[in-house]
Amino acid sequence: MDLIIKSWETNGLRCPNGKVDLEHKGRKNINLIQMPIGTGKTTYLKLIQGTLSGSLQTQNPDITNFRDTEKPSNKGYFKLSTICKDEPFDFELNFDFKKNNIEYVTSSPSGGGPRKGWKPPDDFRRIFQPDF
Repeated sequence: MDLIIKSWETNGLRCPNGKVDLEHKGRKNINLIQMPIGTGKTTYLKLIQGTLSGSLQTQNPDITNFRDTEKPSNKGYFKLSTICKDEPFDFELNFDFKKNNIEYVTSSPSGGGPRKGWKPPDDFRRIFQPDF
């Protein structure tokens, strides 16, 4: 079972807005993420872990820890683009800081496009755990 993380993008969160692309035009890039202390490296890791495991919706965390402190907004967004079993899967988190709520959306061609909720491939559910 292969899982490839292709990219992630963020907006309105504690880490920089933008896209980190680990693959460009079919070529895998070597990527190093170096940022000053307190600027979002651990936030990236928590977002990736929470996106793959679905744990951010089940653990009901205080999501304000993910909110941009310099330019606070009521909304935030995180999208993780992957390849699971040779099929593209996108996992999106839509943050509503006003309601302290996160909505998951999962997209895949075999799943019929975007669907609300955390919907990874069945084979991956057992490994997509919070301690993954």
